[in-house]
Amino acid sequence: MRKSLQGASLLLVAAVIIKGMSAMYRVPYQNMVGDEGFYVYQQIYPFYALVLAFMTTGFPVALSFLLVSSTTDEEAQQKEWTSWTGLFVLGILGWSLFFFGAGWWAALLRDDQLTPLFRVFSFLFWWLPFLSIIRGNQQARQDMMPTAVSQLIEQFVRMLVIVTGTYLLWRAGESVYTIGTVAIGGSVVGAFGAFLFLTFLLLFRRQAIFPRRLTKRSYWDSRFFIRVLVYAVVSVCTVSLFVLFQLVDALFIYQVLVETGMTEVSARIEKGVFDRGQPLLQIGLVIATSVALAFTPSLTKQSIVKKKKAFTLMVRYTIVLAVPATVGLLLLMKPINVMLFTNDLGTKTLQVLSLSLVFGSLAIVGLTVLQTEQRWRVLTGFLGGAFFVKATATLLLTAYWGTFGAAWATVIASVAVCIGVGVCLRPYIETIDFSVYTTVGQSVLVMGSIVAVIQLVWPEGDGRIVAGVGVLISAGVGAIVYFVMLWQTSFLSLSEKEAIFDWLQKRK
Repeated sequence: MRKSLQGASLLLVAAVIIKGMSAMYRVPYQNMVGDEGFYVYQQIYPFYALVLAFMTTGFPVALSFLLVSSTTDEEAQQKEWTSWTGLFVLGILGWSLFFFGAGWWAALLRDDQLTPLFRVFSFLFWWLPFLSIIRGNQQARQDMMPTAVSQLIEQFVRMLVIVTGTYLLWRAGESVYTIGTVAIGGSVVGAFGAFLFLTFLLLFRRQAIFPRRLTKRSYWDSRFFIRVLVYAVVSVCTVSLFVLFQLVDALFIYQVLVETGMTEVSARIEKGVFDRGQPLLQIGLVIATSVALAFTPSLTKQSIVKKKKAFTLMVRYTIVLAVPATVGLLLLMKPINVMLFTNDLGTKTLQVLSLSLVFGSLAIVGLTVLQTEQRWRVLTGFLGGAFFVKATATLLLTAYWGTFGAAWATVIASVAVCIGVGVCLRPYIETIDFSVYTTVGQSVLVMGSIVAVIQLVWPEGDGRIVAGVGVLISAGVGAIVYFVMLWQTSFLSLSEKEAIFDWLQKRK
């Protein structure tokens, strides 16, 4: 049990670092290619993010879970052969669908110039079986190091290729579509880097990549592979709720903007400005959910009483991190926009988008809890409903209010999922003491007031450096005030304060 918890913690730390890296490289990328170039990359990004989630979370977790349940070595070998066969076929189908159908996908997004980007993206499917199965096998042995390190290598190589390639092509005066093609190529190169690491690791450990030949069992078990697919799809969609929302945005925003009379160039720039909010939301979601999701590995075998306590703590910690993060983004969005993206275009839209942070964080935590309870049908219903609500609201509101309406569509979908999951999980959560949460509100109110005063007296119009210094001072002072006030209230129990103090002492 201790080993599995350590492994889960390792994967969680790796995920936080990877999300941070993923958000950071987009800032220099946008600064070089502009909002139109950012639009080009972000149109393909949701497709990449979903495939990556299958290779890092979906299939490895599903395979490790189902391999551990094997009663004999022969049964485990059959499951591995089934996985190799099925994922090789899926890889070939995925590559064919996006390589030969690249023009169709580009037409679906109403931008034919995206065709080469989809063709390059298709080669990511070549690494689907290798990365998924090797990671799954190692996780079944409760060895999380290969998965964590390979993910870090993959992200680092990808970021290096994107930033370096973008800079060289930008200096050479290439088009934003050519630069976007190279940026997507960085994802393929990153996956290849992870594959090389895992291959050399297996050779060093003298472990076989492919399983042994079978003597008594068939090499294919369709029922097992269907279980793997269902488990993987639901797992990926659970942790990729906002990627699904980004996919909706890629499908509809540009198209609706053009249909309502905006020129194609203006629509691309407008969508690129809207996409500035994605890295900010990504960082906020990681901060808000990382502590809460640290509880999930220990939930599966706990009693219902302990589960209720753990679920309640997950909600509390999510609120205590998500609420101030949301308020901070609302108050600091303008200087953050200037600091990161050179100007304050779309600030109001990004402020609305930031409202989805608190509701989206709670929704993701709730969906993860449903996953640990194996409520697959309920999960599927929520995810399908979230996609439908987001798509419908995006089509309607973008037609009236442009990207400002699309931002509200994300908020509406996040609220809908949050409420639905909250109602579904009500029996799993202890009685809510609302007086405890008033302390969070009071702390946020004081924090927000201080941040607002700092921003009010801070000089404007003096460029990115001044804006950046103002953001750092405001965020730093606000965070200190918030947590000091929270520490002095009854929100944290004495045992929780002692645990935090002991943890800090060990870090000295």
